[in-house]
Amino acid sequence: MNSYNKKNREKNKKILYIKKALYIFLLFIFSEHTKSEIKIEYLVPKGFSPFEQEMNMEFLGILNGEILPGKFYFSKASQKLIFDKKQFQENGLNDSTIKILEKVLFQLPYHKCAQGCETLLMGYRVIFDKLNQSLSITHHQKTVMPETTWGLVHNQSFDISAASNHYRALSAEGQGYFGLPGQSFGYINWFYHQWHRKNHADSHQGFGSWYLQKNFPKTYLRFGQKNNLDASAGSIQTLTNPWLDQFMTFGSQHYLSHQIDSEDSLVLYASSPGHYEIYRDNRLIRQIPAQIGRNSISYNQLPSGYYSADVRLVDNTGREITKEKVTISNIDYQAAKGWFVTLGKTKKQKSLVQLSLSQPKFGFQFNGTVLGDDHHQWAAEGNISRSTQMNGMKINTTLGVMGGEKGFGHYARLNVGNSVIGYISLSYYQHPYISVYAPRQQSQYVSYSRHLGDVQITYHWQGSSKQSQHQIQSYWQWNCQKFNMSLAVGVEKSRSNKRSAGQAGNHISFFINTVLTLTQSHANIDIGYRDREWMLSAHYQKEIEHAYGKSTFGITGTQLGKRPNFSGYVEHHGTRGNSSLSAGIDDKIYHARFHYDGMFAMNRSGIAFGQRSTSGVALLVKAPSVPDTPYRLKVEGSPIWGGHLYAIPISKYRDALFARAQNENTDMDMDIQLPVRITRAHPGQVFSAEAKVRLSLLYNGFLIDEQKKPISGTIKETGDLVYPNGLFSIHSDVFLKDLQVQSHEFDYLCDLKTHTEHYYQCQKTTNHKENL
Repeated sequence: MNSYNKKNREKNKKILYIKKALYIFLLFIFSEHTKSEIKIEYLVPKGFSPFEQEMNMEFLGILNGEILPGKFYFSKASQKLIFDKKQFQENGLNDSTIKILEKVLFQLPYHKCAQGCETLLMGYRVIFDKLNQSLSITHHQKTVMPETTWGLVHNQSFDISAASNHYRALSAEGQGYFGLPGQSFGYINWFYHQWHRKNHADSHQGFGSWYLQKNFPKTYLRFGQKNNLDASAGSIQTLTNPWLDQFMTFGSQHYLSHQIDSEDSLVLYASSPGHYEIYRDNRLIRQIPAQIGRNSISYNQLPSGYYSADVRLVDNTGREITKEKVTISNIDYQAAKGWFVTLGKTKKQKSLVQLSLSQPKFGFQFNGTVLGDDHHQWAAEGNISRSTQMNGMKINTTLGVMGGEKGFGHYARLNVGNSVIGYISLSYYQHPYISVYAPRQQSQYVSYSRHLGDVQITYHWQGSSKQSQHQIQSYWQWNCQKFNMSLAVGVEKSRSNKRSAGQAGNHISFFINTVLTLTQSHANIDIGYRDREWMLSAHYQKEIEHAYGKSTFGITGTQLGKRPNFSGYVEHHGTRGNSSLSAGIDDKIYHARFHYDGMFAMNRSGIAFGQRSTSGVALLVKAPSVPDTPYRLKVEGSPIWGGHLYAIPISKYRDALFARAQNENTDMDMDIQLPVRITRAHPGQVFSAEAKVRLSLLYNGFLIDEQKKPISGTIKETGDLVYPNGLFSIHSDVFLKDLQVQSHEFDYLCDLKTHTEHYYQCQKTTNHKENL
């Protein structure tokens, strides 16, 4: 007992030293005086591709959501965008509006916006899109409210597993966005999970969050049921986030479009191939594939919030290999703005009111919330953050305080570093039983990463009252023209105080991951060690990109102690969604698994399947069919074929005049226009668009007769020459099944539907000498 108390005192001293160092550094950062200054950042809109800038471009103009009567065009004399003033006046624009346009265009940095930019000029939000040749000017206080209509966007995923040892598992989940008239929409989240082993079975099903929402020009009203397990990544700014059986929220529009990807990740070491099952409050919230060795799970794949989760490593036959409890802090402290007020009832039918505010000011970001119920239970929280650079170092800091009917707590985060000294991350969450509405998990986290020559060294330590983990990894990558090779070596030491299920005590894991990457394939060799058992795994994967997306084929062989394991799989990532199928044998136990993830969208124009839409907005796209001419193109990065209907996910609360489209055919030129006219795309809205495509087919190669000899002459359809060696090249805006070639002696009919390495077969039709 004395040795245990001594170790406990030493541990508490270490934590106290870390806290002191962290708070002293944070106070120094926050006390530094900085001058407030205005900066205009020229951003390249997401998805823009480089292109050669044309000085004679014309740009479609939009002012406060209305299309202007004329185009903007570039003036070489003034090096600015200008317009025909007389034309605008003749079409009803008053002098004050024309003066505003002139002033905004004069300040627009045309050349600095190399591919497009988004900025604020004279109180107007300006979106300049050179790729789609449009310029949108909207007053910052004016919110354009579009007409909305009926629509449905539904995300769904299914996972089915089975093994010959009587293991069965079925997981399904979905999110539905129902578009409604009057700038309104509905949302519902549902789930179903069932598993069965030889002597055990369990199931969970039901509905998570659901609500109806009405948007106003600057605010929104939402009511329904709020389940904090369903909060999407990047949507929570405070640790306090209660579950409400009934609620009504009135808030500002700023929160709706705010969502920033997280750079954090959950690092786990697996001692067996399979998948991780992540549970929160005994509900399965995510299933993520696992490989032997290091596995990094992005926080963007996990629900937002600060919570404790059970992570179970389950192999392909349903055996639970490991189980650990981790604390996840998936909170977005930065760059939020807005407010909301919520009235609701908890699970225990307590009436509750919550007020929240996020506001950037003087280079700092403040987030705060306060709530109370009719049983005198309350919670309050505030955090302040700052991102800055000092002497070439990036510094992100956060300080937070919490209070409630039981007491007070605090937390702090620090991220600092550069490429020279490395990058350090520290966090400390100290909040014991503060309130029934505040999380109780206490945790500390330290991370350091640095490059030493070509080797990257990374160290992680995470501790809580129930367990602690140390992880150290070295990573080396070698790049050359034909292949890349990487080597990762890592060690993990974990300690758990949990006495059940044999999880208590120290556990040491060791792994080596080697990856050889070729152009469209890679091979892995993984070695692992845990609890006196060695693991060896070899894996090969081949990727094939084709007209329908990308397919992956792979085989894996594993030796876990004395248990051999062999499996194969195929995956497909396409416009209609993602699917995978795997099967194998593990120590004489056969197993198989199928997974599907995708979306379907529906409006009056029809229904189509597509990739998952996290925004709840979709675009139904149809490219016209051309008789006897199959062709394909990409719309917003998704491949589609002419003559078919597709559902393409797009961002919410964004404006667009054109969808990004590009030609995917090497043997034809295409002039593609895809006008969409989207204004503040609301969730549940399904827009329709039909591509306008003008084809310019290129036919080239060599024309040969029945004896494989080249022919020459003149092509009757176009007047182009066929050279003595049979070489020809023509363009056509329609599909050609054959060509007629007139030579000095014969007329030929050449089949263009089939060819062998661009050699086209021709047959004699007329003998000019015989006719003479």
